[in-house]
Amino acid sequence: MIIPMKPIFALLIALLLAPLAALHGAEGLSAADFRYSPPNLGTGRLPPPLPGGTRYVIVNRGNLDPRFGAFSTLPNVAHFQGRLVVTWQNHVKDEDQPGQRLQMRQSTDGGKTWLPDLAQPPTALSPSLGVMLAKDEKSTALKRTQWNSGFAFTDAGERLWAIANVGENFDKGLGLLALELKPDGRRGDALWLEQSPVTVDEGYPIYPAMSDPQVAAMGKTIRDVIDDRTAQHAVSYDNKRRDGDNLNPATVRHPNLPGSSADGQRLIEPSRPYLLKDGTLVRFWRNYGNAMRDVFIWRLYVSLSRDHGKTWSTPERTAIPSNSTRQIVGSLPDGRIFLIHNPYTHGDDFWQGADAALLATASPAEKIGGARKVLTLSLSDDGIHFNQAWTIRVLETPPRSEGHSKRHYDAANPAATIVGDDLFIVYSLNKEDIELCRVHLPDLTR
Repeated sequence: MIIPMKPIFALLIALLLAPLAALHGAEGLSAADFRYSPPNLGTGRLPPPLPGGTRYVIVNRGNLDPRFGAFSTLPNVAHFQGRLVVTWQNHVKDEDQPGQRLQMRQSTDGGKTWLPDLAQPPTALSPSLGVMLAKDEKSTALKRTQWNSGFAFTDAGERLWAIANVGENFDKGLGLLALELKPDGRRGDALWLEQSPVTVDEGYPIYPAMSDPQVAAMGKTIRDVIDDRTAQHAVSYDNKRRDGDNLNPATVRHPNLPGSSADGQRLIEPSRPYLLKDGTLVRFWRNYGNAMRDVFIWRLYVSLSRDHGKTWSTPERTAIPSNSTRQIVGSLPDGRIFLIHNPYTHGDDFWQGADAALLATASPAEKIGGARKVLTLSLSDDGIHFNQAWTIRVLETPPRSEGHSKRHYDAANPAATIVGDDLFIVYSLNKEDIELCRVHLPDLTR
């Protein structure tokens, strides 16, 4: 049997060109390819609620009692030794003010109940490194502030550390503090992830630093884990701050020192990267406005890496709407990519009639920044086109107490972790309460 040569030749050419085509496709990916088009887009209706099996529970309720603190936000969640651990940053009244500290509650029953009991103050992970004050109060204390900067697992997941970023007001550069969380729910040792300890007020605990041989190795291990899961290895962007144009990458140490995008907008809080099928790493960034924070684009920005995270492209604007709040992305066990964020924006009419209706109930500050009262979960099969969405929370209740940087109807700053077939999502409500949403993943049908 004689086989014609032309079909064989054509097949060989196709096989040879296929890898090149795939490579070209990967190299050709750009911010313009990232799309957001859930079914309700443009209808004036919110995305549907999460499936009926979804469960909601309050993890912590803010309280003017100083032991509780009325201002709670920026939660993080981890699963450790059969426990759900939720941490957040807390203050008596205001945000990012002297005395802001980290608090924690844990659950041993999948988030149904929390320890300590909600009637009791949450666990204080460390004494605040300064006197806790309301905004504008006078003090001669060292005005230390702690920010909740996530978790670090070491020893093959056998040890868990909560990370506090310590500084003064908005300067987070004084030092990183690691606080060990024990499997039985107690707080263990603490150490500075710095060569020298950070000075604290008289009477407060003095923790060892990495200059101490007894903790040097552990400190380095924790720092390596932290650096690996942030934008430490992203290219350094010109931050275009009013105080100068120093190069400074956004890291867990400086999560609010912005880089600049291709169009000059400042960017902060890069997401943890996720992997596309072609091997490209994707990282989203939060838009932080121009140098004066008076012009916002209200879109997520994206940077890409094609060398396993060694270098990253300059972030560019996507068409994915964002309220300029923290977003969370990750991979589900079935391979889909999830995005949890606030998609409603001001002056965009992205959802047509829905945007105007939402903003009509917003506070003046919220109208400047967009609507944060709607938090959504979106999914993508390929990590590029997000074409499914559900509403996690629509907040209709105003804050119970006043406070600096509070917005009316604010369900925002999400974090998430996956345990088996469940996605656990935490977020703050009006920067007062911390709520957890448990989603059974098999219910999120395509």
